[in-house]
Amino acid sequence: MITGATKQTRGDVMPRHPTRHRTRRGLLLPLVLVTMLLVFTIAASLQQVAWRATRGAQAQWDAQRGNYAADADVVHAIADWRPDSVAATPIGTPLVRHAALPDGWQIQTTIVRTGPLRAVILSIARRTHRVGIGAGDPTAIRKLVSRAVPLVPPPFPSFGAATMLGSVTLGAAALDGRDSFSSYNAARDDCGAQRDTNSVAALSAPSITIRGAPRVQGATLVTTAAPLAIAHAQFDSAFALLLARAPRSALSVGLTVPPQNAWRALVIRDTGAVTLQGTSAHVGLLAIDGDLVLRGTLEVDGVLIVRGALDAAQGALTVRGALIVRDVAARASTMGDSVSVRYAPCMVGRALAAVALPRASRYAVYNSP
Repeated sequence: MITGATKQTRGDVMPRHPTRHRTRRGLLLPLVLVTMLLVFTIAASLQQVAWRATRGAQAQWDAQRGNYAADADVVHAIADWRPDSVAATPIGTPLVRHAALPDGWQIQTTIVRTGPLRAVILSIARRTHRVGIGAGDPTAIRKLVSRAVPLVPPPFPSFGAATMLGSVTLGAAALDGRDSFSSYNAARDDCGAQRDTNSVAALSAPSITIRGAPRVQGATLVTTAAPLAIAHAQFDSAFALLLARAPRSALSVGLTVPPQNAWRALVIRDTGAVTLQGTSAHVGLLAIDGDLVLRGTLEVDGVLIVRGALDAAQGALTVRGALIVRDVAARASTMGDSVSVRYAPCMVGRALAAVALPRASRYAVYNSP
């Protein structure tokens, strides 16, 4: 018997907490969105870190390749050394060359003579666009390598303004071993007022005979047998190197030294004695492969090297730099009244630079401004 209220079936039962279920369903979507955003942020951060690490590694590799490229061109500059060009260039004046490598590196190498027998090589490697990761990146890469280079000439023995490795007879010759800048042409003696070497002896010889009134400024050294033998061997070895590095020539038709550009090395060879007549002049290194007989005038700014004996009894000889005479056949040399030899170390070094080869130092300085 049913009384009062209407009987409800199971399907008609209403949920007890409808509001709580709606709240749970409403929080799920924001939670998913926040989680996705968090994952995306972490992934983006990791990607950024990986990209920066890759870019940094690429930059380090590019910098190292820049060092290699600059170093390689320093090696090429040393291998392709042009002594004549280096000697002809005044101290502080750059010699510049350019090269392009297949991978986009642009190389500029500068050679600067910093002293009579010293130089510095500056090699700059540049590349504007990277290859691979970061291609098209306008960031320029620049690596500079600086290397000091001593210039090593054939080691001729030199003990004074005039180094005679055989007996010599002096007339009223003028020999000066002082290093005085004011006496020289500044365009040739390019060391300037600051000198980097001391004065030397005016004359060095194993035996000296005086037959006049020589004007000697500086010491006179008499070479004894033991050091003289060493000097002979040293000269012969150095002269062999000189013959391999310097051009050779015969005399001009008028029996004069063929004209050359300044600061060139030249070897004069003849079947007999080299006899000079007329007026000759040379700036640089002049070598005589045999005896030198002067019947005219010879003026040398730099170094005059005579493998045989020197006969300047009837001619005029002026040397501003250094004179070295071997006297290989022991005929004895003569310097008459019209001979003047004045020591000039910077012009000696510059003349020897024309036959000097570079010797790379053991260190290099790298810079990447």
